[in-house]
Amino acid sequence: MVEAAQRDLAERQVLIREDFDRLAEASRRSAFTVARVQSLDALERIRVALVADVNEGGTLREFRDQVEQVLGESMLSDAHVETVYRTNVGAAYTQGLMEVLQHPLVSDEFPYLEYNAVHDSRARKEHRAMESLGIDGTNVYRRDDPVMRKFLPPWDFNCRCSVVPLSIEDAAAKGVGEAREWLRTGVPPARPAWVAPPPFDPPADFAGPSGWTEGMVG
Repeated sequence: MVEAAQRDLAERQVLIREDFDRLAEASRRSAFTVARVQSLDALERIRVALVADVNEGGTLREFRDQVEQVLGESMLSDAHVETVYRTNVGAAYTQGLMEVLQHPLVSDEFPYLEYNAVHDSRARKEHRAMESLGIDGTNVYRRDDPVMRKFLPPWDFNCRCSVVPLSIEDAAAKGVGEAREWLRTGVPPARPAWVAPPPFDPPADFAGPSGWTEGMVG
């Protein structure tokens, strides 16, 4: 999964924000930019720092130090740097996870995803709400549910949520009725238990429902 996450970041096309904004949404998912950074060389060095972080397991503080070396201390605020870091690293790990789950030897074993938000004073209510909007009021969603595709973390700037793959047995143990019946009969459901769309959406300026996109604004 780490290799897939690293590859996702390494293969993104580096663009200044003006050029990035001209792209169609689908194309933005394979591009990288950072608002207020106009140098392609600086953007490339920031992207390389993110790739190294994924590969070596770095920290936000280490990434911030590298950004300061590239741009200088006053170029980006601490909040901006954190947004770039958390959103891109989170997106790369999610991309890596989903790539693994799409492998034929793995895909059928994990039809569900468990959605987990961070519970602290910074957590947004919409992100915490996703923990109770899943199947039967749980934090479990079908992996093929359009809602999960749209709200696959990170689905917002600085989103710190995550997903964990679940087997049928795992989902049944968490109270998912569809999974319990599937486990009891051995027969896949005729109609998947997709859930109703949440009463909120990802930000309009967050490029793409999957969140696998850019270096952010802040």
